[in-house]
Amino acid sequence: MCGATMPTFNNYLEYEKTKKEFFDKLYEEMGMTVISRKDCKEYDCILGYKNRRFTVEEKARMSVWGDILVETVQDTKTDKPGWIYYSKADFLVYGMFGEKTKVYRLRLKKFQEWFGLCLKHFKTKISEKGWGITENKVVPISEIPTEIIARIK
Repeated sequence: MCGATMPTFNNYLEYEKTKKEFFDKLYEEMGMTVISRKDCKEYDCILGYKNRRFTVEEKARMSVWGDILVETVQDTKTDKPGWIYYSKADFLVYGMFGEKTKVYRLRLKKFQEWFGLCLKHFKTKISEKGWGITENKVVPISEIPTEIIARIK
């Protein structure tokens, strides 16, 4: 990016906070209630829907792509595992924001199983914008089985 400044880590944290508000509104439009938002590694929020509760892991990207990035290593220096390995949520809600917003819901446990079987098939993308140097796998949306993923916006 010639002449432009890259967003800082704090900018990304602030961006994710604003997207939590977007997700909350989306859940409300879908007839769900946000019961709790909790800072924990296992999930980002608890939703209520028809006397049931669901835990959700949320991810937000600053532009729209034909893939999702799956964090496999949070920090390569410490070899700390990425969210794909420690999240205990029922669902992953993955939003991509740009001219045309796209939001997907994935059945996280099924996705984790499928991803583990296909791991070596996906390209690796390294990012230095997070907590450290992060390793991600690039997973084309078109390759994710339809029983795992659904577009919700």
